[in-house]
Amino acid sequence: MDLNQLRYFAVIAKYESFTQAANELMVAQPALSQSIKSLETSLGVELFIRSGKSIVLSPCGAELQRRLQSILPQIETLPAVLRRIKRISNTTINIGITVCSAYFIPIIMSDFAVHHPEITLRFHSSNRTFCDFVISSTPPDGDMCGAKIMKNQEIFLLVPENSELAGHEGVRLVDVRDRRFILQTQNHSIRNTIDSYFAQAGFQPHVGIECDFQFMIPELVRQNYGIAVTSFDDAADYQDLKLLHITSPACTRDIYLTWRDKVSFTSSMNQFYEFMCKHFPLMKTGTASHSEGTSFK
Repeated sequence: MDLNQLRYFAVIAKYESFTQAANELMVAQPALSQSIKSLETSLGVELFIRSGKSIVLSPCGAELQRRLQSILPQIETLPAVLRRIKRISNTTINIGITVCSAYFIPIIMSDFAVHHPEITLRFHSSNRTFCDFVISSTPPDGDMCGAKIMKNQEIFLLVPENSELAGHEGVRLVDVRDRRFILQTQNHSIRNTIDSYFAQAGFQPHVGIECDFQFMIPELVRQNYGIAVTSFDDAADYQDLKLLHITSPACTRDIYLTWRDKVSFTSSMNQFYEFMCKHFPLMKTGTASHSEGTSFK
C-alpha cells in the first residue's frame, strides 16, 4: 500500500467510476485498475463490488473512503507544514539559563535580539536536553562541548543594610559561620560552588531557608531570615541591602556556554555563537573555526 494507491482509490470512490477517475487523474484506466487490485491484495479485502462495467463501494471500501477523507488532506498539507517547521527551527535558538546566568538575558536581548530580529530566542529555566545552548557554571562533560565565557566571576555575601556587617567592605567566610544562611537548593549549580567554599572555610553553614527562586532571596534577606551568598554583583538590584566582598576564601566561579557534541549548527546558531565570542573574548581561546551544518568544539 502506497500513497498514490490511496489517492487513486479516493477519486475512484468519489465517482464510483474508473473512467471518470482516469479523466480527472489523467492516468490510463488500466493503470488505475491495476493499482486498485494491488491495494486490495495488500489490504486483503475487496474495496469495490463489481457488476459488469459498474462498480460500487464495498463495506470495506466505504470505511476506507470515510477514513481517507480526513487523512489525505493532512498528508497533502504535510510538506508545507514540515517546511514551515524547518524554517522556524532554523531561526529559533533554545537557550538554557540557570540561576547563575539569568543576568545574561538583558545582555543578549539588548544587542543580539536587536540586530537579529529574524532569529527567535527562547530562554528556558534549566539545562534541558533540547536546548541548543546552555549558559551555566557547569563545565562541559560527557557528550557536551563548551567554551568558558567568564573567568573568576565574584561571589558576594548579601546582608541587610541595617546589619552590623554592612559597615564592612569585606568579610571572611569563617567570621559569619554562626549566621543563618539563605541558599539556593541543591539542584542549582551555584550551590555546589558555594558549598565548596564553606568546606574550604572549615564549616557547614546553618541553612535557615533553601530557595529555588533567585528573585526571592533578596526579599528573604531584607526580612532578616538570614544572609545569602549570591553571584549578582550589581548593588542597584538590591535596595536596602549590602553586597560584601568575601575576602577568604576568594569566592569566584567560571561561567560556560555549552552545547551538545557533534551537533550540526544552523546559521542562526552560528550567529549566536559569534555574538557570544564578540562579547566574551575568553570564548575565542582555543576554539576552532566552524561553518553551517558542521560541528565544532
